[in-house]
Amino acid sequence: MEKITSLEQLQEVANLPGLQIVFIKTNNCGVCEAVLYRLQQELTEAQLEHLYLVQSEESKEIVGQYLLYAAPTILFFNEGKEIHRESRFVSFENIHRLLTTFEEE
Repeated sequence: MEKITSLEQLQEVANLPGLQIVFIKTNNCGVCEAVLYRLQQELTEAQLEHLYLVQSEESKEIVGQYLLYAAPTILFFNEGKEIHRESRFVSFENIHRLLTTFEEE
């Protein structure tokens, strides 16, 4: 999992081909760690590896630009566009459905 620290890096990742997933967390957030662990399991099952990490305290520009109000937040990008967002109360049912869509491509 690669760490993103600047808005430019995030924009480069968002424009990569295929599904790109960006996980935004805060320091000392137990819920963030639990959700990240479960997300990594889902990605392994779907055989997808494009997961990136943003530490919100270190990336204020990203937090402001993407209007991130809660942690954890998961951003899903495809072809340069944000196609889905899960925030705070993450629905793994929605995530599983989305990953299944990209797994079939």
